[in-house]
Amino acid sequence: MHSSCGNIAVWWNNLRNGEYYMKFTNIGPIKNANLTLGQLTIFSGGNNQGKTYITYAIYGVLKELTARYELLDVEQAEIFLSENKYTFSKEEFNKAYANFIVSTIRKSSNRILSKVFSSGIKTFEDSEILLDPQEVIEMIGLTRTEHFRKQIEFRNILFIFELAEKTISVSYLKKSQNSGLNTEEMLPEEFTLDRRFLNMVFSLIIQDYISNSFNYIYVPAERTGINVFSKELHNGRANFIDDLSTLDEDDEKIIKSIRERKSTYPQPVDEYVKYLNSLEDYDIMINESNKISQIIRDKMIGGRFGFDKEKGTAYFKLKDDSKVSLHMASSSAKSLYGLDYYLDSILGDNTNNFIIIDEPEINLHPSNQIEFAVLINYLIESGVNLIISTHSDFLMKKLANLALLNKIKKQPGISRENTKIYNFENQTLSEIDYFNKDNVFENFDKNYQNLENEYFNLVDLMHEEIEDEL
Repeated sequence: MHSSCGNIAVWWNNLRNGEYYMKFTNIGPIKNANLTLGQLTIFSGGNNQGKTYITYAIYGVLKELTARYELLDVEQAEIFLSENKYTFSKEEFNKAYANFIVSTIRKSSNRILSKVFSSGIKTFEDSEILLDPQEVIEMIGLTRTEHFRKQIEFRNILFIFELAEKTISVSYLKKSQNSGLNTEEMLPEEFTLDRRFLNMVFSLIIQDYISNSFNYIYVPAERTGINVFSKELHNGRANFIDDLSTLDEDDEKIIKSIRERKSTYPQPVDEYVKYLNSLEDYDIMINESNKISQIIRDKMIGGRFGFDKEKGTAYFKLKDDSKVSLHMASSSAKSLYGLDYYLDSILGDNTNNFIIIDEPEINLHPSNQIEFAVLINYLIESGVNLIISTHSDFLMKKLANLALLNKIKKQPGISRENTKIYNFENQTLSEIDYFNKDNVFENFDKNYQNLENEYFNLVDLMHEEIEDEL
């Protein structure tokens, strides 16, 4: 990991077409970067130029937006405890809650970044993340107008959170053993209801609401191996912890040291492993009407994935209904495992979805890279926010063609207005005009031009050698 990670400042400003302005300073090899996230954001450039650093940092911000934060200040908690209820105006709540999130993230920048990179906190000791409160409100779904009600019962007390069009209220009711709910009864003597406990309870409820309004996933470049060995990675860690129980009591210091060890994987990779292992925990239903996931199954891999619960293994099912173990499937199929299921689960669920894919072209033939561009176009049409880093000029050229086609036919999908492309080079990044061919494809075409020039120079030399022999 690069040793200089200094100040990191991120501002999310509400621009037109759902764009978000961000500024980074000294993160990995990137010294200074200004960028705007579009609905589709593309990172290109050579290896070791900082693309993964930036995408990891973005992931860390998205994850932190779904963390638990305080709801009631001291005065509000006192009113709540005396009246059993507190009601906010929605505008008041949104502003206060978003400001609290922004303040907490700013103060915890080094912790957030060290966790996402699985690095020591000193690596980011001077780091800072700044967010725009209004943008936070929109990103996590607090501007939604539909009615939401959630309740949690604890020690015969029912805690209620209710979100209406213009108000948000929190309340509690004492549950009577004989007559249901009774607000007049006193709390149990052995139980102290205080501000800290109230914030814990209601932050859990709000976190549940936000989690159902705001989704994100990071699909790492290491996915081919992870997709095959995710269960072994998970079981290896679990067995390692279980083995601690066999140590003697005299090894207490060793036990403590081992238990305090953190994952050596960056957080986005670790979370992806957990996602893959969760696929066996629910009954996967193939959504035949989902044209996006069907692109993967019908046009890119020619089959579908499944999970054998008895054997505890994933498999690939061909169109002729024959099955092969996932590790026996093609590399292209392995690289796409799990993505179709994720798309089935999120599309049409009325949430704000962010998908980050590192090198979507991995193990894909050029024809499938082109199909992946079509899939991206459908994702943008469906309202998904997508961030990709790529080395594929096939993917880039097809995306450019789709943007032009959408403009000609006046249809939704990729467009100049909702797409941002950045090239990473020489410790910085610069925006590329999506419709200027000389800019968009220079990252790839200059290499083709060099190879072509080299070829024709060699052909000329060969002809000269032949002429000399004659």
